[in-house]
Amino acid sequence: LGAAITACPATGCRLQLSGTYRLSDDVSIPAKARLVFTGTGMLSVDATQRVTIASPRHITASPAQQIFGGDGLVSFTDPGVVYPEWWQANTQGTTDMAPAINKALVAGGAGSTLQFREGTYLLHTISKCADLAACGMDSYVENYIISLLDSRTIKGTGWGSVLMVADHIYDQPNDDTSNAHVFQGFDIDNVVIRDLQINMNVYNNLT
Repeated sequence: LGAAITACPATGCRLQLSGTYRLSDDVSIPAKARLVFTGTGMLSVDATQRVTIASPRHITASPAQQIFGGDGLVSFTDPGVVYPEWWQANTQGTTDMAPAINKALVAGGAGSTLQFREGTYLLHTISKCADLAACGMDSYVENYIISLLDSRTIKGTGWGSVLMVADHIYDQPNDDTSNAHVFQGFDIDNVVIRDLQINMNVYNNLT
């Protein structure tokens, strides 16, 4: 990949990715390069490493296609529309999509839109608010699934886009509404959540 980026002329180029490219170092892809993901094309970023891309608009890929893998970071210099499926293929209610959603929110940056397609996005992985310094000891929120960030739009396609809490996430003996939260956000501004359903799956939680 590095050689292809170096060879990209000033007038621009299209880099076609049809396999998995492991990134073991930080990589910055210039604005003159467009990334075209076909087949099983993917950038796998090693932990502690980062790939920086000019904008989601410089990516050609299906909204349903996973194009990023690994434990490293993806970041965009300019905002645009990103999809959770770019970080994890969604098998409609059986795959935990919470990590992918959080990665997409971080990657998109301020001014970005996280776009949910029609379908069910299962939320299984929970995080403890005590691990966040902003929560404080007296915070009402104990647990959360999605961490909100400044200046993001979280958008679905309407009633057909469903965020559903997985079974038996909030049904421990000491669980109540104080720790049954999907979102957390402390001291954040300009967040819009629209055109989607949130299904708390109460018949299989808080029982």
